[in-house]
Amino acid sequence: MSDFNFKQLKLIIQKINDYRKGKIYLAWLISDIESLINILEDPNEDWKADLRTSWLDLEEVYAFALADEKEHLDQKDIRIIDEGLHKLETLIGDQLKTIKSPEDDC
Repeated sequence: MSDFNFKQLKLIIQKINDYRKGKIYLAWLISDIESLINILEDPNEDWKADLRTSWLDLEEVYAFALADEKEHLDQKDIRIIDEGLHKLETLIGDQLKTIKSPEDDC
């Protein structure tokens, strides 16, 4: 995996952490993750599809909440988001474990 992809994956993890700490809104998280997935260079297509599926879980919850004019997410929505974030973290974490950090070259 390229240094570029490594940095993008680490950035996705940072965005997830920022969301969990309340630093960014769900809408921003969804948009940022989609953008970062889209710019990955030559990833394994099956793995990328799994990332997109997990991202889509977040997008669907948000879209339905907007359509239903919800002011706050309910417990079911929060559970689905948490599961989607966990899947993303697992997929990315597994990928990061297989590669060497660009900082390791220093």
